[in-house]
This record gives sequence, structure tokens and C-alpha cells, in this order.
Amino acid sequence: MDMEFQTNLPIDQAVRSLQAAIDEPPLAIVDLRSRLHLAGQVRPERVVLHRDRRRSTSYGHFEGRFTADGHATRLVGSFVREPAGILSSPAGMPIAIALVCAFLAVIRWKSRQDLAQVFMALVFGGTGAFLIWLRASKARNEAILLRAEIAKKLGCPGA
Repeated sequence: MDMEFQTNLPIDQAVRSLQAAIDEPPLAIVDLRSRLHLAGQVRPERVVLHRDRRRSTSYGHFEGRFTADGHATRLVGSFVREPAGILSSPAGMPIAIALVCAFLAVIRWKSRQDLAQVFMALVFGGTGAFLIWLRASKARNEAILLRAEIAKKLGCPGA
């Protein structure tokens, strides 16, 4: 997901603004639950930002760089999702069980007991598909929240 931010700040001031957002501590423990502050590194040639999550880093991050365009400064980059193999994700185990159940049901398709294996394959396959959808939804929401947070810190209307 491509993102572009335009601000009237000079590059060095825009870098300082994002760096201050990274360096500022949260106001209180309650603040950590309500809104996550930015973390990462900010340099004019390379910006890597994510919202600070101590439990999980699988949501993705923003990678970009600053460019000067006349009197305006642009931060151009994209939201990068963390790559994950199917078996390393939470959906991996239900999908593996679904494949095994489906394989056994196809091989042993002679009695009514095999209908239970087909049912198990459908249940575990549906659970795995739901977990894959849930992860994609969380990554999409994280990109939207990160976009809003960066735009707020740069003082621009959005991307």
C-alpha cells in the first residue's frame, strides 16, 4: 500500500518532528492501551516507522524517504507487511489438520465414519481461512492507523 505525505515543513524539521514522536514517552500506562506511539528510525534518506507493539511485530511497517519538491517536503513510501509462511502463522495448524483430514477422508472413503473426517476438514479449513482473513484485516487496519499517525505528526491532511 503506497503512502505519500506532503508538508510545508523543511526536510530537517520534518525529520525532527517524526523523531520527536518516536522519542516521546507515552503519557501513562493507560495511554499505551488507547493509542500506540511511533517507533522506528527516521533519517532523510530512510524512514522506517511502525506503531510500538511489544507483543507482536507481525502487523507491518512503513518504509520510505523524504524528498524536497519546491517549498514542500514529501515523505514517499509504502506500508510493508511482514512476510509469514503459512505454517508459521496462527492459521498454519488448522490448515494442516484440515489437509490431513481431507487426505484421510479421500483415501478411506468407504464408511460413514469418513463423513466425520470430511466435517473436520471443513471445520479446520474454515478456521484456517478465517485466521488468514483476520491477519489481513489487522494489517490493513494497522496501515490506516499508521497513516493517520504519520500525517498527524507531520501536520498534513493525510495521504
